[in-house]
Amino acid sequence: MDADGIYGGVGEFRCAFLPARVQFTFSAALGAPLPRKWPRDCIFGNFRGEHRKAEPMAVSTSIPWNMFRNALLDFLAPGSDPAQFEGLQIADGAYSALWNDPKGGDLIAWEFANTIPLWGATFRDAAGRRVTDAYHAFLVAVDASAGQGPDAQRAKARANQLSAQLANAHGNVANIKQQVRANWFRFNRNQQSLPQQQRIDYSTWFAQNDGLQLAVAESDYNAIANEWMDWSDKAGGGCRALAEALREYNNPAYRRQVTDPSGATLQHRVWNLVPRLSDFVRQAQRGQGTRLRIPMSSTRSSSTTKSGWGSDESRLGFISLGAGGSGDRIDVDTSSAGFSVTFEAPAFTAIQMTPGPWFNRSPLVQYRNGPFISTSPYGQGRATFFGPPKEEGTFSLMKTTVYVAYQPTIRARINSSAYQQMQEAWNRGAGLTIGPFSFGGQSTTSKTKRDAFSGSDAEVVLQSNAQGPQIVAVHSNIMP
Repeated sequence: MDADGIYGGVGEFRCAFLPARVQFTFSAALGAPLPRKWPRDCIFGNFRGEHRKAEPMAVSTSIPWNMFRNALLDFLAPGSDPAQFEGLQIADGAYSALWNDPKGGDLIAWEFANTIPLWGATFRDAAGRRVTDAYHAFLVAVDASAGQGPDAQRAKARANQLSAQLANAHGNVANIKQQVRANWFRFNRNQQSLPQQQRIDYSTWFAQNDGLQLAVAESDYNAIANEWMDWSDKAGGGCRALAEALREYNNPAYRRQVTDPSGATLQHRVWNLVPRLSDFVRQAQRGQGTRLRIPMSSTRSSSTTKSGWGSDESRLGFISLGAGGSGDRIDVDTSSAGFSVTFEAPAFTAIQMTPGPWFNRSPLVQYRNGPFISTSPYGQGRATFFGPPKEEGTFSLMKTTVYVAYQPTIRARINSSAYQQMQEAWNRGAGLTIGPFSFGGQSTTSKTKRDAFSGSDAEVVLQSNAQGPQIVAVHSNIMP
C-alpha cells in the first residue's frame, strides 16, 4: 500500500499542468517520527493553495473571458442548459497537454487528472493538492456510527485514535515519493558527463538509496492501515463501510508501475483518460480530427450570464504579451463594432478523466456534512472538504473532462494600438496569448517549425505549429 506523489525537491521545473516555470519547495522532513497528533495540513503536507472568495453574481459578457465562455458553450452544446457546465473553467493560455510522450506520458496524464483545481472561472491547478490525498483524508476523518454494544464503541474509539497516525503515515509515503523522483532527477543529471558504462541505472540507484526508506515508510503505513481497518470492522456500522473503502483504495490491483520523464519508476493509482492523447494527435496529424471554430464579437454577446464562480475573468488579460499569459495585458475595446476574434483548430476533442476502482464516491456523498472526528483538521469550526463556502473547500472540485485543441489559429480584429503592441512583442520574441491559446515564446513553439504571426492594423492572424495540443478548458464535478 502506498500514497501517490508528484515532482518534488527545491528549484524550478516545467510540468504538464502548471505554468511554464514554477518555484516549488517541499518542507516535510524525511525520516521524521510520525506524530500522534493530526498533521496541520494532513491533505497537502505543507502546501497551501490560493483561494479566491467570490459570490455568485451576474457577470457582464462584455468581459472577453465571459464572451469566450459563452461562445465555447455554443460550440460544445448549442441551445443546452448552461447549468450542465457549471464546473467549466477556461484555461488562461498557460497550459498544454504534454502527456503525448511514450516515456512518462501516463504519469503526466494521471498527475494532471489527480490534481485538484482552484475554485474560480479561470482554470488553475493547485500545486500539492491531489484527489488521492483528499480522498484518503476524508475516509479517515469521518466520525462514522458504530454498531450496538460497548465492544463496538470501544473499537470505534480505537480506530479514531489511530486516524491521526494513519493520515501522517500516508503523507510520509507521499513526501518520500516526491523526494525519490527529485533525487533521481538530480543524480541522473549530474552523471551525464560520465561515460555510459560508468553510469548507474535507476533500479540500481533506487535500491542503494531511497528505496529502503520508501519501503520502511510503506511498511509503517500498511501496519497502521491494517490495524485501523481491523478496529473499524469490529466497530461495525458505518465504520465498517469506511474500512472497506480504504481497503479498495489500497488494493494493489488498482495501481501500476509508471515511469516519469526522468526515468524514475514508482507505483501509482490508476486513472483512465479517454481518448488517449496520442491517438488524438495521430488523427489530427492525418487531418481526421473534429474541427474547432469559435467566433466571438460584440454583436454575438448576450446581456448577462449567471456565473457561480464570480467575476475573476477580468483579473487576467484576454490578450497578453508573452506566451503562457505571463506578460502584461493588452486592453481591447470589446464593445466596439469592429471587434471580433475567431478561434479555429484542425482538431479538437474532449478527454474524459475517471479514477480507477480505488475511488468510491458513495462515502463522500453520505458524509458530505460529517460528522468528522473532533480532533481532526475537519472538526467543528475547522477546515472543510466541500464548503460552504465552496472556494474554501479543500476538495470542492474534481476534474472530469479536459478540452484540447491541436495547432490552433486565431484571427483577431482589434484596434491599431493593440496591434502595434502585439507586433512589437512578437518581434522581440516574447510571444503572445489570446484567451486559452499561446503562440511563440518558449512555452509552446515547436523546435522544428515556429509559430506564425501575420496581419495588419485591421486583423491579426496567429498560427500555432506546436506538436503538443493546448488546453482550452477543464470541466470538473463540483464535489461531492
